[in-house]
Amino acid sequence: MTLELEGRAELGQRANPFEIVGFQEEKAHTGFLAWLLDESTSDVSAGLRAALLNVLTGTTAFCGEESITAHREYPCQYKDKEGGKKQTVFIDLVLEVDHGFSDDKSWVAIEAKVDSELRVSQLKKSYAAFRRK
Repeated sequence: MTLELEGRAELGQRANPFEIVGFQEEKAHTGFLAWLLDESTSDVSAGLRAALLNVLTGTTAFCGEESITAHREYPCQYKDKEGGKKQTVFIDLVLEVDHGFSDDKSWVAIEAKVDSELRVSQLKKSYAAFRRK
């Protein structure tokens, strides 16, 4: 049985847990993802965490042997183009992934969009600031 919310059934879309309880805030979504993916806060199996990361990133790079730490409201500084003044952008959720076989780590940055429009300029600014960190 699939729980459908009004108006979604005809679109073929499933309800998510936040819509079911009526809690639509970015912090709820990123907090849930952080809890689900950070191995220190969740009993979710390593295989399921890897599968979720593969879906989130559109890759098959994760196998379940990784150590994952979630950072909410991750600060990144950058200099604005107009005055060279330092600014800070906060990325909703950053996953630090240690593969355990080298000093290299993977980083997955997630900007949640709930009840707000996606602005490409915000994503570009976040991406540029994160790359410089």
